[in-house]
Amino acid sequence: FAPVGRRLAQLGGAVAGAREHVGALYQVNPHYVVLCTMDGRVVEANPAFYAVTGLAPEAVRGGPVEALDGAFPVGPLMELAERSLAEGASIGGVEY
Repeated sequence: FAPVGRRLAQLGGAVAGAREHVGALYQVNPHYVVLCTMDGRVVEANPAFYAVTGLAPEAVRGGPVEALDGAFPVGPLMELAERSLAEGASIGGVEY
């Protein structure tokens, strides 16, 4: 079992490294990004989003996407994501 354990440890390290890399890109992205669940809850937004909208993180995190309608209407993007999921297709070239 030792080789399997070593391989799992390697993979865990790779995932952690990728998570840190994506997290850093998320934080420094000059475009605003909002991460939502498929059931319409806001998970997080990046600093650019908060700077542009003037919303506070505690007013956004965990709330419904409809709460963003005045600053950033997510509804059309949620519909696109739902259709993409149903069709098994990717989303690309979306101008917002």
